[in-house]
Formats: sequence, C-alpha cells, structure tokens
Amino acid sequence: GRWPSFHDFEIVKVVFERNSLDDQWGPHITVYIHMCQIMGELADGHFVYDKHNVVGLLFRSVLDYSEQCFNHQNVIDDIEITLTHDEANNELYQVLFPGLHGIELALTCRKIEVASIESGIPPWSVNVEDA
Repeated sequence: GRWPSFHDFEIVKVVFERNSLDDQWGPHITVYIHMCQIMGELADGHFVYDKHNVVGLLFRSVLDYSEQCFNHQNVIDDIEITLTHDEANNELYQVLFPGLHGIELALTCRKIEVASIESGIPPWSVNVEDA
C-alpha cells in the first residue's frame, strides 16, 4: 500500500533479453529483488523479517547500462529513478541501484513495469535462517 524502502534488499537475479515478442523495442533487463518487511530487532542485534517476496522489475527499451560487482549477496541501498527526456522529448528513466555489498547497477530505459511478484524467500537467500 506504499512505496517501499529498498534499503538492504537483495538482487537475486538479472536477466538480459535483446527483445520480446510483444514489444518491437529492445533490449530489456529484468531485475529480481528479494524484498521483505523488517518487523523488529532482537536483543542480539539480528532482525526479524516478514512478508518475503521476490519482485521482478522489467526495464524496457534499455538504451544504456552498466553493472559491476555481482556477487553472492548483492545488497542494495535503494532504487533511484529519475525522469528525463531525450533530444526528441521522449521520456527516459535513469535508474540507479546503489550497492551496499555486491552489485551496482545503472541503466537508462523508456519504460518500467512490475513483471512478477512471487511470495516467499528464495532458497539461496542469506535470510533463510530468519524465516
């Protein structure tokens, strides 16, 4: 019911596609993010999590991207989205995933969509023991 803070969420998968059947424009990048709600903190400093989901964000018509440091965890600080325009005054989105541990991803695209929402914790997540 609100825009989430993406702080400490994990990018678990990034898929690059040069085009899709339903769209003449390409390439596309889908970023899958393990998201959850922090319910509280225990006395030992560990957090209690709830409402785990893996959300796929689809970035259509990617014009430019850069990525570095993809590793075993890929914790991000946030997602920053800035609306800009190209020389023909078409809308463009500049997207930045600032990394905390692992991936840093930046891209420019023409459209952003929520492609999927899958309930649960990915089995390879570092948060499995917190479930």
